[in-house]
This record gives sequence, structure tokens and C-alpha cells, in this order.
Amino acid sequence: VGSDSLVMKMVGKPVPESGMPGWLGEIMAFAMRNVGPKGISFARYSIDYHILRNYLHVLDVWGDERAMICLPRYARDIVD
Repeated sequence: VGSDSLVMKMVGKPVPESGMPGWLGEIMAFAMRNVGPKGISFARYSIDYHILRNYLHVLDVWGDERAMICLPRYARDIVD
């Protein structure tokens, strides 16, 4: 997933050149369906994940000072 590679790059971790093998993706999907968050918990997780991803992107592209001016307070509160 491109967004996950984006986050990995922003936090300084190596970015894999290719995607996850299909068989491993099937195992991960099974685990997320059966063990991962469901319902409202999944919604909260998803929102928090996307806010974090966007926060890291804005910091990387705009820098700290401009990002703090432009990012909404609720996003900064979630990340803090």
C-alpha cells in the first residue's frame, strides 16, 4: 500500500521495493478480520492512522513551523 510506504519513509525506515507476497497478504487479511479492531474500534483506528499519516506528510513537506500553523488543532491533539 502506497500510504504505508509513505509513512515508513517519513519515519526514516527502509521502504520495500515491492509489495507483500500474496500468501502473506492473505494471512494478514485473515488476522485483521479475526483479531483486529472491529466496528467503532476499527473506525477510530482508521481515523487515527490517517491523521497520523497526513500529519507526518505535512511535517515532511512543509516543515515544523508552517505545519503547526496549518494543521488543525484536533490533528495535533491526536498525534500528541
